[in-house]
Order: sequence, then structure tokens, then C-alpha cells
Amino acid sequence: MKDVVLTYKKKRSFFLDNKYDLDYSFLNFDIAVGIPIINEYPTFLQTLNSLDESLIFLQNHNIKKNVCVICVINANENSCDDVIKNNQLLFECLNNKKKDYNFTLFILDFFNKEKFLSKDGVGKARKI
Repeated sequence: MKDVVLTYKKKRSFFLDNKYDLDYSFLNFDIAVGIPIINEYPTFLQTLNSLDESLIFLQNHNIKKNVCVICVINANENSCDDVIKNNQLLFECLNNKKKDYNFTLFILDFFNKEKFLSKDGVGKARKI
């Protein structure tokens, strides 16, 4: 059977050569959710709580799914310091809470100046 995810990754991924040494172990999950994020602390936590509640509901109905959520916290060269600070707060909060969820949480930092996604920001973040 053709692996659709790997085929998509090879054709569309921003990191074809994996020069950022990203962990693609999320390919072994039943469901992978990728979310580009910029300047969304603290409201983004509500999104993760909603996803978590949905998984709890499924588990309570004997539906087990192995799920990961990939948070791509990004900025671009035009982002102001307040956006960067907001992203940093979210990054720290998510790292502290990642064990609290019923899914595996990957948090990718693309908001620091050395990792900016140029002017494209969210467009490239979606490709990760």
C-alpha cells in the first residue's frame, strides 16, 4: 500500500533535507494535527483543551486513537517584539503542560530570529 503521508512529505515538505533535524515520529500516529501559531497566548490553550476533551470523550466510548498535535510557533522578520514575547510565553507554557494532555504534543520553535520563516510565516509553517 502506498504511504500517502510520506509521499506528501517528500513532495511538499519545507524540510525535505531535514536540515533542522526534526523528529518525524508523528508519522506513526492514527491522527496528526498540525497547527501554525503566532501571537496566540493564552487563547490557544483553549484549542488544546478542546482537542483533549474530544479525545477523552472518544476514550469514554471505547474509541482509542493515538493522536499527536504539532504546534508550529512561528514569526517572521516583520514580527514586533510583543509577538515574539507572546510566542515565548506560549512556548514555555506548552513545554510545561505537554504531559497533561491525552495526546502527544510536539512544539516547534520557529519564532526566534535565527529560525524565522522569512516573510512567508504561516504559509511555510503549514508545510512543516
